[in-house]
Amino acid sequence: MSLTTKNAIRLLLTATPYRTIWIPVLLFPLLFFYACRSQNRTVFGAYYLQTDKSTTLHLKEDSSFVYKTMRLDSFFVNSGTYHSTPKGIELSSLPQEQYSSFSDSVSFFTGITSFSFWDSEGISIDIRRIQINNGPSKAHYGNSLYYFEEDFKQADTIRFFFHGYGSISYPGDIKKISGNNAHRVTLYAACLPVLYQHTLFTARRNKLHGKAADQHWKRKTNK
Repeated sequence: MSLTTKNAIRLLLTATPYRTIWIPVLLFPLLFFYACRSQNRTVFGAYYLQTDKSTTLHLKEDSSFVYKTMRLDSFFVNSGTYHSTPKGIELSSLPQEQYSSFSDSVSFFTGITSFSFWDSEGISIDIRRIQINNGPSKAHYGNSLYYFEEDFKQADTIRFFFHGYGSISYPGDIKKISGNNAHRVTLYAACLPVLYQHTLFTARRNKLHGKAADQHWKRKTNK
């Protein structure tokens, strides 16, 4: 800003009656900017739908969101972005593309073979049941399984069953790799089509209210 411009602004702010007129005009954009930024900072977090706690909405600090729900015993997701407006928080879905139902990240030569399962948000997914070869499936607890590759015969197969996701087999769905390796498997829920289009929500304390979407959310606590 040039010295001449600075002097002109200083003159307008100090002159009477222009001082009382220009101060609100100059300050309003700044106040609006900081109010929106503050709202974005305080609204992020995980919410659940008050009419169905299995349906969740995660507003992330990078202004993206992930919506997750259970339908017909399967999880479905939708994602997009959100931003603050003078009337509240506006959500807009992004185009959804389904590439695969899972991905496998392998750490090689770990001394023991292991499988662990996670969702796209990095939250562990429990294995409900395990089936060895064609035998009866057995209940399992936790999100991981460990064994020595030397005890796994050439013709052996393992099938993992989950709640809300399709079953996964090894070898088969997951490619067989010789030796003891650690498989970190990410399971992906099926994608929903566009869910929100400039959909407005009002944020009040720990709740989000969407009149047009007829949705009422409550923030999750760490209790």
